[in-house]
Amino acid sequence: MKPNSTVLKRLDPSLNRFSDTEINNLISFLEQNNFIWLKPQKTFYHKKLQFSVRTQGLDLFVNNHDAIKRQIGELEHSYKKSPDSYNNYVAQLQMNKFFLRLFLFLVIGNLLLGWKIFSIGLWIFLEILFILIFISLIKMEGWLLSKIDKGKFKQE
Repeated sequence: MKPNSTVLKRLDPSLNRFSDTEINNLISFLEQNNFIWLKPQKTFYHKKLQFSVRTQGLDLFVNNHDAIKRQIGELEHSYKKSPDSYNNYVAQLQMNKFFLRLFLFLVIGNLLLGWKIFSIGLWIFLEILFILIFISLIKMEGWLLSKIDKGKFKQE
């Protein structure tokens, strides 16, 4: 089920400056380009490319369909050129999002409750350990992304 302009205006107040016709044209454009509306996530999603357009920021594309079309073209070109590398790249990005959320949860939890649960020495050790893990994840991410041929994701 696709959203209507009223729903999108409620989700993104910056869309209020556009008419319902302009917003409905954008919705139609997205559907014509194989985007589907995911109601729970409140986003337009392209299943084949594993790419979503968030509701916040749709105002940038209301009268600028070329920007979305250009981005879709680049992603489709990358996918057609090397589907395996593209899928690895998307999987890596999703994994990074998961680990970043987990890391933030651990650090914030340790900052808020760690000093009550652990001795001060262990608490400081855990904070230092989390910082070192974070630094190593950043370096590992650079290493993993370098293993994926980034040249395949650029349009010729």
